[in-house]
Amino acid sequence: MAFVRASQVYEETTTYFAAGPGTPASALPRNRTLQVVRDARADAYLVVAYMDLGLEELTCPGNEAIVSARDLETAGADVVLGDHDSASNCAGCVGDAYVPFGLGNLVY
Repeated sequence: MAFVRASQVYEETTTYFAAGPGTPASALPRNRTLQVVRDARADAYLVVAYMDLGLEELTCPGNEAIVSARDLETAGADVVLGDHDSASNCAGCVGDAYVPFGLGNLVY
């Protein structure tokens, strides 16, 4: 099993917790996030991507969150756990991946 933590949201997370050499973090550039998921898929039977997705206070996923989930599924994620939205949100499948879009805001 592989677990990837990243962010689709570019704000405080990226500013204060940017990834770097020797510094694990929750924010990565999008292309790097997708490459990490592809690499994880090569080595793991199950790939879970835990992402900051969506916009604050929405109770439905926005287009950007849906596109991010689709890209992660295409890259090899089996599950995309979404948080950040501060509200419970819907869940369902995007391609073959299970995506609960809104686990609430578990970071802040």
